[in-house]
Amino acid sequence: MSDSIKAFDKVAGSYDSWYAEAKGRQVFDAERRAVDMFLPEGGLGLEIGAGTGIFAESLAKASRPIVCLDASKEMLTQAKKRGAPTILGSAQSLPLRGGCLGFAYMITAVEFLPDPQGAFKEAYTALRADSPLIVLFINKASAWGELYRRMGENGDPVFSHAHLYSDDEMSDILVSSGLCVSEKLGTLTSGPSQTGGDEITAPSGRTGVIVIKAVKAREAKFY
Repeated sequence: MSDSIKAFDKVAGSYDSWYAEAKGRQVFDAERRAVDMFLPEGGLGLEIGAGTGIFAESLAKASRPIVCLDASKEMLTQAKKRGAPTILGSAQSLPLRGGCLGFAYMITAVEFLPDPQGAFKEAYTALRADSPLIVLFINKASAWGELYRRMGENGDPVFSHAHLYSDDEMSDILVSSGLCVSEKLGTLTSGPSQTGGDEITAPSGRTGVIVIKAVKAREAKFY
């Protein structure tokens, strides 16, 4: 078991407590809305690195069931309490048959993957033609990225295992994995200690997180 998985196992019971705070609720809502803008209305979905299932719970609906996949057993224990269907497994080796998914997404999960390209290639195989992979990640060029970088350097039990990415870096990894970048959004334009900034906008150095929609279709636009 990797050190990052052990770290998530240790914090699983308290992981969602931040979302009960005012800033945490704001961040959760902004990220949820941004991802939801790229999700199809129907089809079977997979949240890769789903953790406690808090996002899957809010994004799933009758026409759009979502399965939670994570490598942390303790995090998935919390997801099960929400009634979410779960799979204990690795993003780099999805236990799924090819072409079974209508969509897949990650929310601040790619930062903790040892092999993002391998994970994206696995998602590529599991997705049907024209089905999207949506990746929400912390923008390392932003004030939020600077906060999490400092937390990692100061020994935070979770973010000491994180690797942060820029917009261009993430786009390059997706393209090198055989996917086409079709659309991008950003949110959290205010800093961690500021209020507001939860509008959905174009990604920039000010957006704390960036959301990229990538697809298998050849006609998608390359960025």
